[in-house]
Amino acid sequence: MEKLGVDAVIAEGQKAGGHIGRTSAMSLLPQIVDAVDIPVLGAGGTGDGRSVAAMYALGAQGIQAGTIFLTAEECPVPDSYKQMVLDANDTATIVTGRRYRDPVRTISNDLQLAYYDKEMAGASKEEMAEFAAGSLPLAVFEGDTTNGSVMAGEISGMMKQIRPAKQIIEELFSEAEKVAENLKITY
Repeated sequence: MEKLGVDAVIAEGQKAGGHIGRTSAMSLLPQIVDAVDIPVLGAGGTGDGRSVAAMYALGAQGIQAGTIFLTAEECPVPDSYKQMVLDANDTATIVTGRRYRDPVRTISNDLQLAYYDKEMAGASKEEMAEFAAGSLPLAVFEGDTTNGSVMAGEISGMMKQIRPAKQIIEELFSEAEKVAENLKITY
């Protein structure tokens, strides 16, 4: 991408929501930072100022955050989707599609559990695509959080309130600055 002239790249770890890779940001981000000469944005697991500070400590020059903005007042997903994120705990997400090398992280619900069971039983990729067809719009536009695909990252369990996007951004970076100031590591 650097050779194609892009201004920056995003290194997204597997803790993210939606389509994910196999590597955590903790190991992916430093490798990408070392491999390119353009800015790298860290993503996957950014839910508070501590994680923002960690991304910068790993070499990022910015972040991409997704799940935390599902709980923003301005986010147009239905309230039922936002509530799934707010009700999530630290083990609420599930990854399906690994068998097909197309992993997706969502909040576990009836659809995802059925998908996982079919996947583990050996259903073909084509059967699974048909089974899940239309499930993302079902959740995102219609608010069906039982039969729809509620894509969200592992940080869902950290989300406790709906607030304006501006406040989310200010709190993320205010807390990150405090973390950086208080970091007195001795070895």
